[in-house]
Amino acid sequence: MRHHRSSALIVVLCAIVVATACSSGSNQSADAPVQPSTDDAAAASASDGDGSIAAESATTDAAATGADTCMTGVDSALVTCGDDSIVIESTGLPSHELMVGIAAGAWNGQWPAEQGYTGANAFVVPTAIELTDDPAYSVMNVAGVTANGVPFFFPHAPGRAGSDTCIELPDSWVAEGECLRDPVAVGEMDDCGGHTGRGDDYHYHAEPTCLIDQMEPGAIVGYMLDGVPIYAEPLAGSVEYDGCSGWVSPAGVIHHAFQDSYPYLTDCMLGTFAEGPRTQGAEVDAGGLDTRQLGAITAYDEADGGCHTMTFADGTELSHCHS
Repeated sequence: MRHHRSSALIVVLCAIVVATACSSGSNQSADAPVQPSTDDAAAASASDGDGSIAAESATTDAAATGADTCMTGVDSALVTCGDDSIVIESTGLPSHELMVGIAAGAWNGQWPAEQGYTGANAFVVPTAIELTDDPAYSVMNVAGVTANGVPFFFPHAPGRAGSDTCIELPDSWVAEGECLRDPVAVGEMDDCGGHTGRGDDYHYHAEPTCLIDQMEPGAIVGYMLDGVPIYAEPLAGSVEYDGCSGWVSPAGVIHHAFQDSYPYLTDCMLGTFAEGPRTQGAEVDAGGLDTRQLGAITAYDEADGGCHTMTFADGTELSHCHS
């Protein structure tokens, strides 16, 4: 069962420790030149007003801790949990199906490409979470990372003011003439909860259903960049509290869990965090066609040499090879 909540600015006042040391996964990609992704990227960040915080009585005295085991890497992801940080390295490409299910007219002309999420460009999240009284409501390149090394983005993306896709959110979140839109609601996500950004970076905005199908029940699905663990469902006996759609288990584990409706996971950060990895490439290739006129994506096939073929419901086929 999923739950939908508003994202009021209320958090639990307690210290958090996430994980013990361990390592898992295999096959990391080589380092490569990187550049910022511009899909879903923006500079807006704001609190929801007075910045006040208050703990629910059910969790006021909780000795909140994070997960007591290290996340297990899936596919190319190499996960290393140390005393101070959790490092996730990957190629950025999952083994599950990609792109299929993106709605008619909702493809952006981008093709998934391998990323160099390794070394200095790896995902790094803290093991000690520092809760903040000013949670970030940001449109950013990366908000978290999942067990297969694929980025997780906030549920909103930049839009133009006046568009029928704009979300009703505080004006302080965006610049004049802009808005935030919900890419999930307008059909931009594939059947696995992801799509490709302006840096050819595949990432999730919604529940990564295909990844979860690959994992053991109850496993850690990922981490937000502030170190808060992500689960498919709330941990048994957990209570929810206002503040970035969080949960607290009977043992005091603060965590996020997926929801069926906006914000799908969370739209703000409970703790302080550092910027996530950069992406490489920015190829737009729609074969000279207007992507708004193409049907839904019904097939996506990969071949050797970085070449791909995409099939649309209207019978159109497009092929692309990454240089």
